[in-house]
Amino acid sequence: MRDANGQCGAWAELLKDVLAGQGIASSKITVYAASNPGVDGFLVKDWTFIGNGSSPGTAPYVWVLGVDAIDSPNGAPGQGNQNPPGAFYNHFIVGYNGRFYDPSYGGTFYATQWEWEDASLDGFFRDVGTTSVAKKNDPGASNVETVFV
Repeated sequence: MRDANGQCGAWAELLKDVLAGQGIASSKITVYAASNPGVDGFLVKDWTFIGNGSSPGTAPYVWVLGVDAIDSPNGAPGQGNQNPPGAFYNHFIVGYNGRFYDPSYGGTFYATQWEWEDASLDGFFRDVGTTSVAKKNDPGASNVETVFV
């Protein structure tokens, strides 16, 4: 069964190839949550965080995924899919000419890692035992919570 969930790495490779065909050098960038790269993950817009969360023992990750951190059915549309999955452990984007572009979701270019993060992510999550807990992204904060490799 086809679910229309294209892989972000494939979209990034396609954009790199198209740019290369035009003589433009670019790079495929892997994005991770900075807190624990490859283990913690991130929440792609749009998520709803209910109340103050129900897991205070895991602060600042106090919202439980699926309980009080809910992935909106009207989240950021992807290529060919109006509501792709909203949580990932990594993601691929493309950098060129000093800017960043996310071919999986389309949209605009971002001048900085911070701009991409704040425009794209609602929060971050980690697995604690059999539960996944989340914290909100802090838009406008001076600290970047992703790692670009």
